[in-house]
Amino acid sequence: MTILIRAIMPSTSEDSSAALKALQLFGARDNAGFTMYASDYYVLGQGALNYPILEDEAFNQSLVVLDTIVNKEDQTEILTDLKAAFGEQLPVMVIGGSKMEATHYALTIYFKEKEHLFKKERYEEILAYLKEQNALWSTAFKGLAGCGRDHVFHEPVLADSEYTPWVIQSIVLAENLTTIIAGLKDLLKADGELFYEPVMKA
Repeated sequence: MTILIRAIMPSTSEDSSAALKALQLFGARDNAGFTMYASDYYVLGQGALNYPILEDEAFNQSLVVLDTIVNKEDQTEILTDLKAAFGEQLPVMVIGGSKMEATHYALTIYFKEKEHLFKKERYEEILAYLKEQNALWSTAFKGLAGCGRDHVFHEPVLADSEYTPWVIQSIVLAENLTTIIAGLKDLLKADGELFYEPVMKA
């Protein structure tokens, strides 16, 4: 069984090495990659609302989300390594393993993208496909850094990287899940990662 581990970290210009720390942490693991992406606005705990658009650097005062999909048996070791690398107060969520009956699923898609001038981008194709499959909503995030199971590191913001990591999140009907996953695998062509979890629609 696989689970999604999500760490939330405010990153400042004095600590812009978060991506390199993540690379060192996950790059040595055979079956683990990671993706980092930033929020546009955030509140962490009881702090003030932050607007990273007012900042100069990509990582400066942004709330950075780090996602990694791992085997459940590796959970304890990875959580320990995350705390050691980023601090004991690092907010971390473990998502997955639920067996509840659900009418909807939260679907997360990770992939890399090379920008094209005269061709529809892959994220556009995926969003269009999810719309065709009657997804309730879908949203796309351009990543700050990431690497897949091949451990090739991509960091387009701070380096001359050929590819950009992307994350798409969507809520889909349970009855459509099998069809959607098959279609996404065809679009990704084994060059991406899927994670889905049953959720309760309020």
